[in-house]
Amino acid sequence: AVFNNVLAGAAGQAGGAGYEIERSVRFNSEDSTYISRQNNSAGSLTTWTWSAWIKLSQLNDTYPCLFSAGDANDRFFVRYESGGTWEIFTDPPNGDDIERHITNAVFRDFSGWAHYVLVWNTTSSSADERVRFYVNGVEQTLDGTFSQNLQSSVNDSTEQLIGKEAGYTRYLDGYLADVHFIDGQALAPTDFGEFDDNGVWQPIAYAGTYNTNGFHLDFS
Repeated sequence: AVFNNVLAGAAGQAGGAGYEIERSVRFNSEDSTYISRQNNSAGSLTTWTWSAWIKLSQLNDTYPCLFSAGDANDRFFVRYESGGTWEIFTDPPNGDDIERHITNAVFRDFSGWAHYVLVWNTTSSSADERVRFYVNGVEQTLDGTFSQNLQSSVNDSTEQLIGKEAGYTRYLDGYLADVHFIDGQALAPTDFGEFDDNGVWQPIAYAGTYNTNGFHLDFS
């Protein structure tokens, strides 16, 4: 892992609260770089929030994976598709059918940082609120909705990965900074960022809790 400074906030200037992201980590797919963690016990499999600032370096032909969990049989992943969309996939650990959806929008700008938030809250009775994906504070439309009470391997007592797809040799090319995982809470992007006076999304300090398996990676 190669570290570098993120000066004056990940988007180029400090957020309204004066929060500044100081460090990031670079993932190089040719070096098979990734971060892994083995949970000692399972947290909530139906409610969690994942947040990070991301700068993609290049698009390769191996479907670069942002984060994942599980193994080749029971897995979850968020990965970048060759057409520029993001795919959210789960093969649930409880034996339910595979479900997967992609963003309607495409993302091909590798020149700057962007803030990504994925909220997994499948207990919701509202189909549109079960899985919500945000980029720079704006919710992205998916090509479908996920089932109620759908589980994922994220937060289970299995391997949790950043920068690699579980069970496969698909790695991320890019930079990550200020990575948060919140166990058991469905949060909003405004818990991690805000728009400045120029309408640019900026980072703020997260002031909440993480619960059993939650974490914050600041790469210090």
